[in-house]
Amino acid sequence: MTTKKTQMIERALDKATIDFHNAKALLADISNEYKEAQQDLLKALGKEGKHSIDIDGDKVTVTGVYGTRLNWDLEGLEAAVGPAMWKKCLRPVFDKELLEAAVASGKIDAEVVEQNTELVETAAYVRHTVRTGDGAAVKKTVVVRKKRVASKAAPTRNKK
Repeated sequence: MTTKKTQMIERALDKATIDFHNAKALLADISNEYKEAQQDLLKALGKEGKHSIDIDGDKVTVTGVYGTRLNWDLEGLEAAVGPAMWKKCLRPVFDKELLEAAVASGKIDAEVVEQNTELVETAAYVRHTVRTGDGAAVKKTVVVRKKRVASKAAPTRNKK
């Protein structure tokens, strides 16, 4: 048997969930409209285009910004330059699994690791899943709600 208080909480949760769902859908619609408008504007501007206009007394300037990035074929590059030269292009990085193995084997004291780690809580978020009538998930999104503060504690592994 549910109490009046439980029913009120349930209604409040229902309303908050509906409000969140509707806001998320509105955000998606606006985001799609924004992307379409941006693509239309880029086509109209052409490469290296710029346009200014007065809107309600404000000068609004739009500039097409085009960028490039370099994709590396690291395996091909390594094969081409050879192992000795390739090693000179690398730098050592921290490997958590190697550290854990060293602690497990007793080569590194777990207390030393504990003294040099800090457990930091991640930001809380809401996972939003929309399912179609047949139960298939349409999309999953996350929204950051608030940040947490760090606390000093023994490290733990995140379970996925």
